[in-house]
Amino acid sequence: MSSTPNVLIVEDEKLLMDILVVEIEDAGFNVLQAPDYEEALQHLGGEAPINALITDIRLPRWRSGWELAEKARSIQPDLPVIYVSGFSPEQPRQVAGSLRFAKPYQISALIQGLRDLGVAPGPAYV
Repeated sequence: MSSTPNVLIVEDEKLLMDILVVEIEDAGFNVLQAPDYEEALQHLGGEAPINALITDIRLPRWRSGWELAEKARSIQPDLPVIYVSGFSPEQPRQVAGSLRFAKPYQISALIQGLRDLGVAPGPAYV
């Protein structure tokens, strides 16, 4: 029996979020969505297990994807993280074992990044 891994995507650009959801779900993943840090934390503390986090670095209301990933790792120490951003005035603060993609990026590269981090639909998520 196989299961579908849950990927939390944090992106405040609605059009980009819509495209990401369709493409990543088509690749066999279940997608949970959050437009900001606060809503992402609700998912991270929720009932559905999160198997990977894809977060924009520049988030609304003075929070960053760097902060979100650090908080997420305090909740789930081994959570795979992918950062995406076009520009960030902050110095990179990537958590260990994460990947970073610059906008514009290929969604297929993000999907391959999930696989490279060990997150893929199939028997591993029983």
